[in-house]
Amino acid sequence: MFTFFHSSIFATLLGALINAAAIIIGACLGLFFSKKIHPKLLHRLQEAMGLSIFFIGMKMCFEFKNALILISSLGLGLILGELLDVQKHSDNLSLMLEKILGPRFQGKFAQGFSHSSILFCTGAMGIVGSIESGIHLNHEILLSKSLIDGLLSIGLASGMGLGVAFSSVTIFIYEGVLSLFSSHVQLLSQAHIISEISGVGGALVAMIGIELAHIKKIGVANYLPALFVVVILSLLIQH
Repeated sequence: MFTFFHSSIFATLLGALINAAAIIIGACLGLFFSKKIHPKLLHRLQEAMGLSIFFIGMKMCFEFKNALILISSLGLGLILGELLDVQKHSDNLSLMLEKILGPRFQGKFAQGFSHSSILFCTGAMGIVGSIESGIHLNHEILLSKSLIDGLLSIGLASGMGLGVAFSSVTIFIYEGVLSLFSSHVQLLSQAHIISEISGVGGALVAMIGIELAHIKKIGVANYLPALFVVVILSLLIQH
């Protein structure tokens, strides 16, 4: 009975584990290649990665169905984020990890950790894939996401360092919780809710792209509550 329980949990979390492992592998490859590239070129590559992520985010953003939900979610989310000072707490967590790891990893660790965590957790694939893993033990969506995240982490880690690898912890907890409690959060996979989450999530991804391209510092973490607000508003405003 005990063995079955643990094997069942492992089967449920398999998709999340693979996704986290793909990010770690991709980040390690990015760190390896970054040592072979001139710093100036590395800086330009990060700008190119930022612009690419910006356009990915914009494509996601236009999946929204209700502009009122999108605007309200971002506005209310920012107000909550500013009141809770999410950006400061996120930065403090990253700085604490930097101190634990030592001076060698100080610098862009905080940016790499926070930006990668938001990027990999935002979007419909993580939600729908985790629910599929939890209910049907079908990891196909998360496996596809793992490939995408792994490739992205190569470019991100080459520019922002080890913090990208540590975002694997965030993604495992996020997808793992959704998988384990999939029967309770199944309503999140409804089409209209997914569309609105993708819209708001896409806006956050676009903001990350703007920061990575060194265009403007936005403080994306303070917008994170928008992802909770959009779920509530989507449930209240039916299409």
